[in-house]
Amino acid sequence: PLTVLVFVIGGFQVMLAFLDDTITARDAGNLFMLYGFLVVTRLLGYLLLAPLVEATGYYLSFSESLIAVHSGLRGTTSIVFVLLVDLAPDIERQTRDRVIFLAGGIVLLTLVVNATTIKVLIQMLGVGRAPLAKGLLLRRASNFLQESAQRLIQAHRGEAFYAGADWEVVSAN
Repeated sequence: PLTVLVFVIGGFQVMLAFLDDTITARDAGNLFMLYGFLVVTRLLGYLLLAPLVEATGYYLSFSESLIAVHSGLRGTTSIVFVLLVDLAPDIERQTRDRVIFLAGGIVLLTLVVNATTIKVLIQMLGVGRAPLAKGLLLRRASNFLQESAQRLIQAHRGEAFYAGADWEVVSAN
């Protein structure tokens, strides 16, 4: 797909930026600071907008909110914009290389850090698991519906209106 092509071209551009020797250890430090800043900014944005989202009737628990913040991938759009910056002749080569490095690094860190830790975070927060009481309630509701269906089947078996029904199929489903 198109996103794969964008990532391949973007990765190639990041590699070229490395080969130009314009990327320094300071740039690598800036990359990690930028990544941390983006995570904090996403969290703050989410916290500020949560009341507005809840006003629309949609509610996320704190755990679900953390998952949403952690899952915020920065990828294809960033790489496309970086490729546009790389094509701009009026931007100094060293600046273009740094922008490519930072954007590509953020995408890489998102894939390496966020993608590999999301499963652990979900398990730690217990998101997706139904609470014990809810599980019991669902099981009881399911049993009640199955028993009610069996009673209805037994009640209607002898009726002339249902004489052509295949009761084995009805009972199995």
